Order: sequence, then structure tokens, then C-alpha cells
Amino acid sequence: MLSWDDFRYVKAIADTRSLSGAAQDLSVNHSTVFRRLAQIEKQLGSRLFERSRGGYALTPCGEEMVRLAERMGEDIVTFERQVTGHDLRPSGELRVTTNDTALIYLMTQVFADFRRAYPEISLDVVVAKYKFQAAVIARATPTRIDEGDVSLVTAVDLILLKLFAGGPRDKMDIHDLLDVHPHLRGEVDAHVHDLPEDAQELWRALSPLQ
Repeated sequence: MLSWDDFRYVKAIADTRSLSGAAQDLSVNHSTVFRRLAQIEKQLGSRLFERSRGGYALTPCGEEMVRLAERMGEDIVTFERQVTGHDLRPSGELRVTTNDTALIYLMTQVFADFRRAYPEISLDVVVAKYKFQAAVIARATPTRIDEGDVSLVTAVDLILLKLFAGGPRDKMDIHDLLDVHPHLRGEVDAHVHDLPEDAQELWRALSPLQ
């Protein structure tokens, strides 16, 4: 049975039209190429090359073997690229520091796209001094609120971030958001338990106002 090496030897001889050239390409000596070709031709029962002063010329059988060798080589290269691509997929943890405005209005979709493209990377986002999990921030398919540019998930995340910060302006922003979109309260309730205790206390304090 022929091996891939047999095809490599025949193709190298065909490419260089000489045993010495093939030996150089294959990093072996001249006698090795000579013996290998003789073994292949004996096994096939057919001559692969016509020897002449101009070098080694392929016979019809040799041409067919070289065409097959070229296809096999292309398939091997394709396979190696596919396997290498799987083995070298990026993984690990990536931390991004930003502010809440950039996060909500500029980076949310970027993070969502990044998570889809690189699912094996754990993406953490730091807003001011707080670490916020991108699994909460970067939702892949947000739901629209009426005709505005703010999504349901984005608005909820904004409230959660404001609860994180806990400043007077943040409290007013939360109140304004829930005043316009009161149905967001249930979404916030579903996620607020992931926040620090002081943020949860702030939410409980603000809730009666809604």
C-alpha cells in the first residue's frame, strides 16, 4: 500500500526533474530517493518517469500520481489550518475599564459582539471602582423599549450601574428612568441580588418611591 511519503517522493522528483533535486527538497540523500522510486514503481508495476538527458519526465501514470499528490497536499494543509484554528482559539479573561456613559451608549453592543466572537474569553468590565460582569452588561439580543434607542436590558444595566455608584445624581437618574419605564422594576428585582449589599439597600430604599 502506498503511503503519503511515496507521493511526496514522486512529486519532489517531478518538481525538480532530478533525483538530486528531490533529495535536496526532501532533506535526504540521492541514494534514498533512487531506492524509494524503484520500490514505488515495483509496487505499482508501472514506470512513473522516463529517464533522459533532460531529466526525469513523468509518464501518464506518473502524472496521475502527481495530481493525486497535489490534491492530498491541499487537503492536508486545509485540515491542519482547521485543527490549528480550533486549538488556538483565544481563551482566558479580559478586563475593560470604562465609565457608565460609554458602557451603556457606546460599548454594550461591542461587548455583545465580542462575546459571540470569542465565547471562551471571560469578559469583565470595571466601571469606576466596581467590577461588573459582562454577562449582565453585554446581552446579545436586547429588547426595544417603545421607539427609543435604549434597550430593555441596557436600561436595566444602567439602573444597576447607578445603584453601584449610589450618588445623589445616580438616585435621581434611577427615579427618572423608573418613572418613565415603571415596568423595568421587575427586571431590576431579578438582578439586584448580584449587587453589593449597600447597592441592594439603596434599591430597597428607592423602591417605595416608585
